[in-house]
Amino acid sequence: MQSKSFKQWGAVGALAVVGILVLGSVAKARQSSYGALICVNNIDRWRQAINIYAQDYDERYPVFESDAQIESVVGLYHHHYFDNRPMRSPVNGSFYRFNPELSGGYSSDPRRDLDTVPVLTESVASFDGVPFVAALDGRVYQGRLPVDDPTRAIARKARDLTLGLLMYVQDYDETLPPKMDNASLKVTLSPYLRTSRSFSVSPKGGEFVFNSALGGKMIWQFPNTTIALQTPFSPSIFPSIYGTLAGKVYIKGKEYVPPLDLRMGQPELDYAKQLGTAVILYAQDHDETYPNTADLATFKAQILPYLSSAIYLQTPSGKDYILNATLSGVAIASLEDVSGTELFRSSELLFTGKRMIGFADGHVRGVR
Repeated sequence: MQSKSFKQWGAVGALAVVGILVLGSVAKARQSSYGALICVNNIDRWRQAINIYAQDYDERYPVFESDAQIESVVGLYHHHYFDNRPMRSPVNGSFYRFNPELSGGYSSDPRRDLDTVPVLTESVASFDGVPFVAALDGRVYQGRLPVDDPTRAIARKARDLTLGLLMYVQDYDETLPPKMDNASLKVTLSPYLRTSRSFSVSPKGGEFVFNSALGGKMIWQFPNTTIALQTPFSPSIFPSIYGTLAGKVYIKGKEYVPPLDLRMGQPELDYAKQLGTAVILYAQDHDETYPNTADLATFKAQILPYLSSAIYLQTPSGKDYILNATLSGVAIASLEDVSGTELFRSSELLFTGKRMIGFADGHVRGVR
């Protein structure tokens, strides 16, 4: 008969083996998750580089000849703003496949729905046999891009028009367009919109109704909650959607938040990436200098036109980022270590025990 102590030690040994197996699987899962995040970050940075290229070339994408050729022409922007990693999967070394349908086309082509068109796709999947895809709207998916639903499509158009108004106001001494009607705004706002189709509520007809009382007025004369545009009043046909002077869009009274792909479980990373990219785009439009990071309110006003939504000015929990005031108005070229210089950081710890930090070259990462 086995002694009691022998049985106890046997149980302890079994638990130890189980513990080792569990810890091993956890470590493997963490390693896999970390590797996937690197892939997501890398393909997204190349998507951003392609957008920056288009901005420099009259809003036109590069002409596709081969994967290597795309890597060559866009690489100048990627290496300047991000890092020296190639346009390939860090896991298997395969090229990211540029969407040939975008070849030489305009980034504002009205025939495209931004969140259903891929820019880059892994030619060989890095994880789980399903490739990562970077879409025009800035999100990265694993697998097929989603099919748009009508309500979200209308909200996205309202958001584009609202942000277009704010960009116009910024260029015209805080003054709103002289005439707030569809016919006039189609001309006035055309330089600020990605597509003229934003005015059409749906393929079935109908256009947004603009607040005519705002025409020619200074924006500060109105509360930022003032409705700037809304869907025609016809609940049986269109959902109640409106956009305000604060740049926010609401669906039936609830703020519309552009959807994020959360399968990676990294909303904090997605938000910070949007902000980091917006700062780089701002700098490109302002002689390669950073915005006013010494004053939070001014910083937000300068960056908002470069964001798809005002929600990205804060963390997912609604907290303001802490800005590096020493970069205010500084030229990118004057920094000795662009990729190592902190631009902003989250004010609270994430559930992982890390803070999300954005760097001067636009990349972000969690740091303990």
